[in-house]
Amino acid sequence: MPKPPPFHPSLSTNPQLLMTRSIVDIEAIAGKLTLDEKIQLLAGMDMWRTVQFPEKGLPYVKVTDGPNGARGGADIYDSVVTAALFPAPASVGATWDVEMAELMGKGIAQDSRSKKAHVSLAPTINIQRDPRGGRSFESYSEDPILSGDIGSAWITGCQGQGVLATPKHFVANEVRIEWIRNCETNRRTVSSEVEEAPLREIYLRPFQRVFRNLRQKGLDAPGCIMTSYNRLNGVSCSEDERLLKGILREEWGFDGVVMSDWFGTYSVDGIKAGMDLEMPGPTLHRSVEQVHEAIKAGKVTETDVNDRVRRILELVSRVEQTLVTSVPPLDFCASPEDENEVGLENEEISSSIRKIATEGMVLLRNKDNLLPLDPTKAGGKKKFAFIGHPAIEAIQSGGGSANLTPQYKTTPLDGFKDVLKELGSATDDVEIVYTEGCQLHTTPPPPTGEILGNETVKFEWYSGVSEIGENDVPFTVTELEKPSWNPGTALPEGIQVPCAIRVKYNLAPKSTGLHTVSLQAYGKATVKVGEETWNYSSEENAMDYFVAMDRNRRNKQFKIEGGKSTPVVVDYTTFIVDDAEAIERFMAFRMGFDEYYDDEKKMNEAVEAAKNADVAIVFTATGAEYESEGYDREDIPLPRLQNELVAAVAAAQPNTVVVNLTGSAVYMPWVDDVSAVLQAWFPGQECGRSIADALLGLGSGGGPSGRIPSVWPKSIKDHPSYGNFPGHFESEERGHVVYYKEGLFAGHKWYEEKQIEPLFWLGYGLSYTTWERELVSVEGALTPEGGKVTVNVRVQNTGSRVGKDVIQIYVKPTDAAGRPKRALVAFAKATVQPGESTTVSLVLDQEAVSYWDQGQNGHWKVDQGEYEIVLATSASPNDEVASKTITVDQEWTWNGIGLDK
Repeated sequence: MPKPPPFHPSLSTNPQLLMTRSIVDIEAIAGKLTLDEKIQLLAGMDMWRTVQFPEKGLPYVKVTDGPNGARGGADIYDSVVTAALFPAPASVGATWDVEMAELMGKGIAQDSRSKKAHVSLAPTINIQRDPRGGRSFESYSEDPILSGDIGSAWITGCQGQGVLATPKHFVANEVRIEWIRNCETNRRTVSSEVEEAPLREIYLRPFQRVFRNLRQKGLDAPGCIMTSYNRLNGVSCSEDERLLKGILREEWGFDGVVMSDWFGTYSVDGIKAGMDLEMPGPTLHRSVEQVHEAIKAGKVTETDVNDRVRRILELVSRVEQTLVTSVPPLDFCASPEDENEVGLENEEISSSIRKIATEGMVLLRNKDNLLPLDPTKAGGKKKFAFIGHPAIEAIQSGGGSANLTPQYKTTPLDGFKDVLKELGSATDDVEIVYTEGCQLHTTPPPPTGEILGNETVKFEWYSGVSEIGENDVPFTVTELEKPSWNPGTALPEGIQVPCAIRVKYNLAPKSTGLHTVSLQAYGKATVKVGEETWNYSSEENAMDYFVAMDRNRRNKQFKIEGGKSTPVVVDYTTFIVDDAEAIERFMAFRMGFDEYYDDEKKMNEAVEAAKNADVAIVFTATGAEYESEGYDREDIPLPRLQNELVAAVAAAQPNTVVVNLTGSAVYMPWVDDVSAVLQAWFPGQECGRSIADALLGLGSGGGPSGRIPSVWPKSIKDHPSYGNFPGHFESEERGHVVYYKEGLFAGHKWYEEKQIEPLFWLGYGLSYTTWERELVSVEGALTPEGGKVTVNVRVQNTGSRVGKDVIQIYVKPTDAAGRPKRALVAFAKATVQPGESTTVSLVLDQEAVSYWDQGQNGHWKVDQGEYEIVLATSASPNDEVASKTITVDQEWTWNGIGLDK
């Protein structure tokens, strides 16, 4: 079978660019480098930069997280420089709109340039296999076509601004639990056990779709691709030669850089397998000594090293070529100190965030058309009760690498008030009351300045000791605003390791009672509150804290008297005692505090507020504490007493609206008891105003126009991955494994096959207007020579409001024995004014009717026969609108990419 030509992430075919700049001379630089210098290039210089040799004309390339914003090179936990925080990728997937995805890629690239970053570590195009997955909110969908097309558009927007993209995590990285536990000592991270057909048709498919889409449009390939932490069928993805060379390079023609996920390199074996760049630096597994030993042992050759080095040099060259497209101009920096990162704030980016967030929101229920609210209407509903802690907290993002310091925050309560002001004097008589109802967080937040008595926190540093003795004298004393220390923060100059910290501050709660003190740390600590002592110890793996701080969270209640100051003393040290660099990297702790909370009293206050309002709007959420990189959820209920709160409010007020801010599915046991439900996802820094737009039916799309991107189960036991997520420890030899036993029947395909009704199907969503849809025609024929079929759909807005409709096309093979009964093959989104109509054309090619046939060597195959082309409003068998049958006259095989240049 013919292979596709190399697919370069390069602008080198543009002669104008070649004339404009002096392109890095790859051959000249390669010839100047010694073998030791070449080896150094195979790992990062630091957290965000590649190695540089300025004396030989080689600058460094800077990368930045992440999937919904550009953090830059700042502290991974508390960025000092702000960034534009876009909606979570799940929200973008819910738009079903490639224009919104491209807009997001463009905005993040613009902000990346303000951080002097050349490469964005995004998009995440893994599959949302299970809603319990810690990073599900970072991905777009359960569907590979939706994921691949949204990802392609994001990359187009990003690279169009001169910043290279990095689709990730390659591949089958749908579970987070347990990868940390072994990654430092061996390679037995979790192994995703996936058969070849589902691997090809589902989990590799979004990556393949990205390459195919960009190639067909004549656009550049992504500059980089990132491997995943996990193993695939027993082999670490960063060391899997079949993946990195066989599929990625040879089958798909990718010619860019393959980099590891952070600390996702486990040995020198990745050099031979085709993994070019270990990140971050300094290296753990590719030191000059380690690679020389591998060469001597015959595990790696100098040719392998040269191949990897060439990719790095080509990356530098491609970055230089893209710099000319940057506006304002962006260039290489001589050192990190010269980068001068800034937070890029402008109205265009803020407007994009607000628009994307609103259009990704999904109207799940709207009994008697309670929404949109119209407080400008005389005699209408004017008194609103905002209930729930998320009403006054901007639940903007999940946790981990997706989290960052936003340029600003807008809470739902404040955002609603802001938008009412935009509507003018007609809303002057609107009355809004707020009550919390119940707590949201399990982790107490840092103590406020008021709780600290508006005093600073003293840090006494002890040099050369791992425990503080009674007669030890501090090496130095510093003062901070909060009782916390972030990993990577520089230690006091001149201090000797091991070292320890004694933290002193006062707590001054308003009330007397059992108050909660929390501690998250890597290491061990003794906490003394008043006269009571608490001993703390985390798990000893440093990476456990680095990625999953909440796994080391401990809470303890102390009886503290209100109205007076109670002293707190914390003696802390890490488990590391003899490595100054490691201590600086992993020394970390955070203290938290919560006053006593009367659940019954708060619930009753919420019920009273709801009774006295025209409309009760209950805000429910998860947030970064519950959905995060580093760990998975055990089940999908809303945290704390939020379900009880909704039920109590709904019983008291028939006009109850629920706004749910989560990154993935949650149970909604009250869904039939409330009037309206709006799924808002994690909306980014325009959280408040975007929710207001959705509730009020504002914006160019007339309010929310999203559709569910992954099926929502009524019970997690119904889900196809149940019983095979997050996997289990199998044996010392096999380590932790997770079996993808659902095979091809992932997501909605399982529910149809098993005749299980989920809570919400893929593609489900309501509108503030009404629609009529017609499958006008299906024209053309699919052939091995490239023949295509055009599906023409007429959409009419029969309501009185502007709206956006999602056109969904599914294919049903006539003979589906052993295979899913339907698959999404195309989608589009159309804006239609009230009373008007439009015709949308969707083009299908051979991929729409292809499947993976393992056969002798494995290939993509098209079977002769009849196929039903279905227009539907969701993946539910009950939501088909119309269908037409096409006939494929012959069978053939192909490579899944095509030879299009």
